[in-house]
Amino acid sequence: MNYIRLILASESARRRDLLIGVGIIPTIVPSNVKEDLDEEVPSPESLVKRLAEKKVRAVLSRYPDDYILGADTLVYLGEEVLGKPQSELEAEEMLRRLSGKVHSVYTGVALYDPEARIMRTAYDCTAVKMRTLDEEDITWYVETGEPVDKAGAYALQGAGAFLIEKIEGDYTGVIGLPLPKVLGLFTEAGVSIRDLIEA
Repeated sequence: MNYIRLILASESARRRDLLIGVGIIPTIVPSNVKEDLDEEVPSPESLVKRLAEKKVRAVLSRYPDDYILGADTLVYLGEEVLGKPQSELEAEEMLRRLSGKVHSVYTGVALYDPEARIMRTAYDCTAVKMRTLDEEDITWYVETGEPVDKAGAYALQGAGAFLIEKIEGDYTGVIGLPLPKVLGLFTEAGVSIRDLIEA
């Protein structure tokens, strides 16, 4: 069996940990791509796939012979995108708006296939219902520091799990890397996940 190295074009600890959790040890190469939420795209799924692809392309020139994986996650409340809060006040406001409502978490994934020299993309959409929060809940959670740098101002894999009432879909997509979609992209490329797990 030939071990295949995987480049993860992200410095997200959440994405790294999801891969490590299934036995894949990625080589971390931050893309340093700025998320441009003003891009003209026809749909949320198109936007997250485009942003994921941008991250891969940002490191492709340095690793043209490796499989490179990128991902991007955005939270939508109705048709409005909620990005990463830039301050505690913005995090509080996002949580107030999400309180008691169902929102959609879109995660796009892109995989560069060095054998075919093509980019493969997919996306996941999961419906998440946040429980009704009072001001004490919001203040407590923001003071944990967890909402910073999280789309929608919460982290499902941390204390933010206490904020969630119900999930319909793939929880790994909400965390930031939908593993079934990643598996699907590797399957399309003719790569067995077993080949990504170093013996």
